[in-house]
Amino acid sequence: MRFFRPIAGLTGWQRFGFEVAIIVIGVGLAMLADQLITNANRKAETRQAMQAVNSDLLFILFYTSERMAIEPCRHEQVERLVARLDEDGEDWQAEAANFVNAPVNPMVLPQVLRTPIRNWPDGAWKALLASDIAVYIDRDRFIELSGMFDVAREVRDLQTEALAIKGELAYLASPGMLEPAERRAAHAKIGRLSALEGLITIHAGQSGDRVFRLEIDFSEMSDDAPDILEAIEAIAVLARETYGDCTDVSQFDRLKALFEDGEAP
Repeated sequence: MRFFRPIAGLTGWQRFGFEVAIIVIGVGLAMLADQLITNANRKAETRQAMQAVNSDLLFILFYTSERMAIEPCRHEQVERLVARLDEDGEDWQAEAANFVNAPVNPMVLPQVLRTPIRNWPDGAWKALLASDIAVYIDRDRFIELSGMFDVAREVRDLQTEALAIKGELAYLASPGMLEPAERRAAHAKIGRLSALEGLITIHAGQSGDRVFRLEIDFSEMSDDAPDILEAIEAIAVLARETYGDCTDVSQFDRLKALFEDGEAP
């Protein structure tokens, strides 16, 4: 009460000045509170958006590991088929290995060459770019992430183009007559397909290395670590069952280490 007695005695300009000061302080406190709430909301939104981006990056690590693991098998398939096309004679005997069309063939017609077809994700990154969160990401990190997801889109396009060529080569899975001109045409298609698949493999290897260099914090997924490790092992087993002993399952080791030890090697 003693504090308010001097205030009650203010008159004229003194009282006016005091009331203005109270209003200014009140507005300032309201603006500060609003700023604190805005910052807190922005941090929460940024954290949520980056968690979604990190989830997509984890999928990319799955796909790059798988791609590098079956690379020796891809080489074997191409070399085997090219060697048979280089043989003399017009009689063509279909010789697609069992693994080429196992465990499922979405193309219906037999395949003579098989590689993984995966939907490299970039949806979380697109959503982030559509918001105003992108401006709060470190510039260098933003550039690196943007490049990563640009590659993801390119890989999807390359897979689509490669899949079309695989379909054009399906006739090699059936026995019949194959004239020299047809052998040369098939050879050219395999060369084009091999170039596309090689580019996908290069992207996969570089993308995997870039994700590890980013030192992504996957700690928010720690509770799911057992399930993630189980999924990694399942993919490694499926790759070996599908492509054979040529599969280099050691390519999954770095990915496993993220959830076994808590950090990338």
